[in-house]
Amino acid sequence: MQHDGYALQFAAKALRADRDLVLAAVRQNGQSLQFAAKALKADRAVVEAATWTTLFALVHAAPGVRQAMLDEGYPKLWADGDSDDDGDGDADDDGDGDAGDAFAANP
Repeated sequence: MQHDGYALQFAAKALRADRDLVLAAVRQNGQSLQFAAKALKADRAVVEAATWTTLFALVHAAPGVRQAMLDEGYPKLWADGDSDDDGDGDADDDGDGDAGDAFAANP
């Protein structure tokens, strides 16, 4: 599963309920969460592991877990508009008033 998480779809029912195996699969391909046992789709840690590879994995999470994560603001992808994540509300890394040259070489 570490090399092809999507192989979970061909696994026996008992293996789809194996937490370690499913974690390995979703860490490789978050979309493989859709093939996991129902109980693991409701396991917050498994769902979070799946979303590290793709946020679309939330579609396959149990509704309660999905809603709880969304209610908590998960994932917070610079939703506050502060894409440099320094807390000042802008995208300017170096404080000179523009966001475009934060990684430019110094002249």
